[in-house]
Amino acid sequence: MRLFLGITFQEEILQEVGQTIHRLKKNSIKGNFTRKKNLHLTLAFLGEIDERQIIKIEEIMNSIDMNPFVIELDILGKFRSRGGDIYWIGFKESAQLQRLYEELSRKLRKNGFLLEDRPYTPHLTLGRKVILDEKIDIETLSKEIPNLQIEISEIHLIQSHRVDEVLTYTPIRIKLMQN
Repeated sequence: MRLFLGITFQEEILQEVGQTIHRLKKNSIKGNFTRKKNLHLTLAFLGEIDERQIIKIEEIMNSIDMNPFVIELDILGKFRSRGGDIYWIGFKESAQLQRLYEELSRKLRKNGFLLEDRPYTPHLTLGRKVILDEKIDIETLSKEIPNLQIEISEIHLIQSHRVDEVLTYTPIRIKLMQN
C-alpha cells in the first residue's frame, strides 16, 4: 500500500483553494492540476508500506499529544521541474505545524520508517507540469490567494491509489487532537 500521513480539509476550504486551482488552470498553457478532493497537506510520505505496519503507524499517530491549532495560507510558489513547474500554496510559519511534523518524523524514523531527508516545506500542490501563459506571472496570481485560517484538529493516514484509473487519496486511519 502506498501511504502518507497528512491533513485533509473541510469542503469550504477545498472550494476556496479549488478557485485558486481554477485561476491557475485558466492562466496556463498546460498542466496536470490537482483534483479538489485530493488537496491535502503532507506531513510524512511513507511510500510502499506492508499492511501489517499500519498498526505501528497508528500507534505513532496516537502517541502525538497536541491541541488543535490554526494555520494560514500565505503565498503561491513553485518548484522548478523539467517539462513544467509544480505550483503550490504555502502556509505562514507555524511553530505548532513544525512541531507536529518534527515529532511525527522523529517517531517514524525511530520505528524504522524511511522518510525523505529534506527541509519541510508545508504546501498544497495545485498543479504539476504547469506552464503559465506568458501574459501572467506568479506574483499576479499570488495576490488572489484566499486569506484562510484553517483549524488543524486531525491527522490522517492516507492511502494513495487508483480507482478507475483516477488517482485517489483515501483516509484509512484518523487521530483526533485533544482540546
